[in-house]
Amino acid sequence: MKLKRTLALALSFVLILVCCTVSAFAKDEEVTKTVKLLASFNNWEEADMQSEDGKIFTLTQDVEAGNYQFIIKEDGKVLGHPGTVKDTTANVCLDGWALNPQITTKTTFIATGGAYTFTYNTETDMLQLVKKGATAPTDKGDDLTISFSGKKITAKVGDKLTYTVNLKADKVFEDVQTALSYNSKKLELKKTTLTEACPNLGDVTFNNEQKGVVTVNSSSVAGFDFTKENMFLTLEFEVLEKGETALEFTVQDMTVKGAQQSYYFYSVKKSEGAVFTEDIKNNSVQETTAPTTPSEPASTPASESTDPSEAPSTTPSNPATKPSDSTDPIETTEATTPTSSAPATSATTGTEGTTTSTDPSETGTTGVGSTYELGDVNRDGKLNIRDATAIQKHLAKLIDFDDEQKALADFQADGKLNIKDATRIQKKLANLL
Repeated sequence: MKLKRTLALALSFVLILVCCTVSAFAKDEEVTKTVKLLASFNNWEEADMQSEDGKIFTLTQDVEAGNYQFIIKEDGKVLGHPGTVKDTTANVCLDGWALNPQITTKTTFIATGGAYTFTYNTETDMLQLVKKGATAPTDKGDDLTISFSGKKITAKVGDKLTYTVNLKADKVFEDVQTALSYNSKKLELKKTTLTEACPNLGDVTFNNEQKGVVTVNSSSVAGFDFTKENMFLTLEFEVLEKGETALEFTVQDMTVKGAQQSYYFYSVKKSEGAVFTEDIKNNSVQETTAPTTPSEPASTPASESTDPSEAPSTTPSNPATKPSDSTDPIETTEATTPTSSAPATSATTGTEGTTTSTDPSETGTTGVGSTYELGDVNRDGKLNIRDATAIQKHLAKLIDFDDEQKALADFQADGKLNIKDATRIQKKLANLL
């Protein structure tokens, strides 16, 4: 009997020891999990985000007014978002924006200045960005309030919505790149075909497969004529949950045909003349409840008038020249490129404002060393329209490029990969260069 009691006590001790060991391992796992914020406003140095539970990580950062880019690294792996985040509370929502571990694109951040709290949820890959002093939205009530372009509309769960973006431009343009961010927990994007979504754009690549983001890339040497206002984008949504949410439409790049002038460049408005007008129609009711407000370009950044590095809006911008204070929000970057030991620096030379960047997230290559012709991204031994199309698909995250293809795709040889590289290839093929 005594032996049985002794064995029972020993067994109990072993079980307690095992449980304590498992618990210790679980705690160690939580402690060792790391989340870092890397951004242009802190020279791409890795800033540690703090957590009490190993799941929710936060960091408060003072940021001056301006246009920035940032990425999140979770245990060394980059999570990106190809859209633009503004600092108004309505655009943050309760859940924030979805980051994607398969996308290494930097998120563009337009700040009006102040203290901002970044909150990242490792279980949902959602990021909130809230300015100090702002009142967070709530999920009170039975409806969903949707903010867009300074307007609001209220809809019930199950309602079907039609979201449209119209464009009126004073000149014909030759390329455009946009991103629409939305909360996929609140709104479901119904199946939308390319011809339905962009009925008035040619040579367009459209991606609606990523939850929370819709991207449009379009390029044509023939140009796009929206001098008479016309539909640019139309999408169908269904309301999934009550509360508050927002649609954030951003023009990342847009160039006038045959002129060294950009309407938008790196998500920053460069010149007047292109007005995007958003609207939402609730197909489940007779008429929309969205109030009318003075028309403003939907993607005009709140900080553009305060950014001291911006050129006056009346000065044409060279679309092939990178602003010295910007990082391409749609470039592709490798997960291991940004490091804290190599802060970004830039040196501007020449009358054209050509910039040499040492940002560790840049590709910094122009196809030199490859056996293929610059621009031959599909490596079939010839430069043709398929190469321009491949670049557009890559920018829309429909296909991946290896390092050599990224170098070959930089047809402007400026160390960047964007929609202008596709347009320049088209011009080359049309003997316009």
